[in-house]
Amino acid sequence: MAAGTLELEDALRLVRLRGRYMQEAVPVGEGAMAAVLKLPLEEIQKVLEGLEGVEIANLNAPEQTVISGRRQAVEEAAERLKERRARVVFLPVSAPFHSSLMAPARKRLAEDLARVPLKRPRFPVYSNVTARPEEDPERIRALLLEQITAPVRWVEILRDMEARGVKRFLEFGSGEVLKGLVSRTLKEAQALSVQDPDSLKKALEVERA
Repeated sequence: MAAGTLELEDALRLVRLRGRYMQEAVPVGEGAMAAVLKLPLEEIQKVLEGLEGVEIANLNAPEQTVISGRRQAVEEAAERLKERRARVVFLPVSAPFHSSLMAPARKRLAEDLARVPLKRPRFPVYSNVTARPEEDPERIRALLLEQITAPVRWVEILRDMEARGVKRFLEFGSGEVLKGLVSRTLKEAQALSVQDPDSLKKALEVERA
């Protein structure tokens, strides 16, 4: 919305529909997600080879990856990962997001998204799918659908930003999760969290310094 690609009303409606479709795609209890800590992505991928029903969902930090899929498959993957001395934490979520199990939600949202006009953004917007800045409205439309079933490539997004000269990151919202992920991924970057007027004031002071 900040980039002007979507009108606020359209964005809110699509977010609501997206959430509903994803929740309805898999019955509650049949899916699961788990964060895998202290193990590089390459080793996690090796463990998942040959396992049906579990996929990489989020690449949050060099040694923090989220897996998603059918509960039984995720649980089996968790046991194998623990044998590699990984720490596995099951997430309190209601569905296996960013996995192929979300394909029904993607199909349903496509019809709604097709009816929404998209404008060229005022500035490039990074896509979770490509880990690159995007500007073409129709390309953005396709990626908004693809990201429902594709993994979130956050590590690659941060590294691409750093390669383009970005040194300071601001997280807006409740909590400091993204701030922490930036710090764990980019050792030279400065990450700030803005949650209220006081933290906004401090961020502006840093910017002017």
